[in-house]
Amino acid sequence: MLDMTGSGYVWLVGEREISGSALRYAPDGIIGLQLINGKNESAHISDAVAVAAQAIHELFEKENITDPPRGCVGNTNIWKTGPLFKRVLMSSKYPEGVTGRVEFNEDGDRKYANYSVMNLQNRKLVQVGIFNGSHVIQNDRKIIWPGGETEKPQGYQMSTRLKIVTIHQEPFVYVKPTMPDGMCKEEVSILGDPVKKVICNGPNETIPGSPPSLPSAANGFCVDLLIKLAREMNFYLRVHLG
Repeated sequence: MLDMTGSGYVWLVGEREISGSALRYAPDGIIGLQLINGKNESAHISDAVAVAAQAIHELFEKENITDPPRGCVGNTNIWKTGPLFKRVLMSSKYPEGVTGRVEFNEDGDRKYANYSVMNLQNRKLVQVGIFNGSHVIQNDRKIIWPGGETEKPQGYQMSTRLKIVTIHQEPFVYVKPTMPDGMCKEEVSILGDPVKKVICNGPNETIPGSPPSLPSAANGFCVDLLIKLAREMNFYLRVHLG
């Protein structure tokens, strides 16, 4: 047992980890977020339909719309108007939504969403604050940390150089050989965006007869996420293939 749920530790989790059956296994003292109105399905459906209708109306008024593909089986063509529709949808503003003001940031995540900050105390979730999209507003309920502590753990300085281990698992991680000069080959996606890649070391079964350890270029969904995390959390990374 690592005993990482006692005094001196802090657990910050997502909504799934403090919902449903997962809550039974959650240790006292964890802190998580719950979307206000998150379980009001009809309210979210109402806002989603309203935002989509608003975007479609704007698209038909200002642009020439092409017919979308009739199906996706055996057809890899993208809808020519699709990227434009996505941009219009992401720039939509719906201030009078049932769940509150509806707007999106450049990543497509909702702005101004309000979350309850929940703390598990004696097997019950207690609201200790509200996150309004920019900062936390605490209420008068005191946070109980893991181990029953009432004082915030001191923590420690984390290294800014991390070693990440992954495996070749398409489409999450693609692995390809590097160029003769050891650099990643420049490629673009079907939308014309540069494909983000990192150099990784380790076994590369994609190249028959290759040495047991070979520098390779990795890309894919998990690599995109890793690069974004490194940029936003300010750490350097080295990737190894397992």
